[in-house]
Amino acid sequence: MESNRKEKADRILAAADELFGAQGYDAVSVRDIARTARVNKALVFYYFTSKEELFARVLTRYYDAHKAALEAALAEEGALDERLARLIDAYF
Repeated sequence: MESNRKEKADRILAAADELFGAQGYDAVSVRDIARTARVNKALVFYYFTSKEELFARVLTRYYDAHKAALEAALAEEGALDERLARLIDAYF
């Protein structure tokens, strides 16, 4: 049961990510997100309190992934210039 709940929340978040990225925040409605995630609109509000929270969660996922990539690039062994080159590559 718990995995089904997580799967639905993940689907909603993925749909929000896709739509916000393609159309922008203002052009996307909660109904659009629900339709793309193949859930009803009430379920979106069950997992996320608002469209604003969904947008914040999408951004947080990007920031967390970006931070992890930068940390991994710096953590690898090598000379400072090699590490900085990896950091720049990870950044872009």
